[in-house]
Amino acid sequence: MPKRNWKYVSGHDPVDALDKCLQHAKEKHNLSVERIMDRLGMASKSQMYGYLADAKLPVNRLIAFEQTCGIPLFTKYSAASQGFMLVKIPTGRKAEAKELAELQVALAQVGSQIINFYNGECSVDETTNMIMAMLQDLAYHKSELEHFKQPDLLGDHNG
Repeated sequence: MPKRNWKYVSGHDPVDALDKCLQHAKEKHNLSVERIMDRLGMASKSQMYGYLADAKLPVNRLIAFEQTCGIPLFTKYSAASQGFMLVKIPTGRKAEAKELAELQVALAQVGSQIINFYNGECSVDETTNMIMAMLQDLAYHKSELEHFKQPDLLGDHNG
């Protein structure tokens, strides 16, 4: 089974987003529900599953939940449902060659996905998820490039 590219994963509704956060925690960080509960300071497994089943996780625990799971899928879903997308804050560091090569590959994959969609080989959701992820990546790199226009008072980068 090929590894899932989490960059292209989105939740289709709040419950799905939280469930996929759990899947990410298990796949990428080998975290069980019990370990996540420990980190969130929750004692009851039924309380945890109740929050997730109804997507009624309190906001203060939601942020901690996403941080523990290592992926902000509920936040991503919430932003997208309001017509926004998430873009990581630029750090001012130069992209590494590996990152740029991955960006080129991802651009080609998005183009291929669009072709596959028009050939009836994949869904609208799969295709729009990939396009949104690519737009987010490109917006991040745009922000990084703009960061290099700023005066370098701290010597953080070469622009």
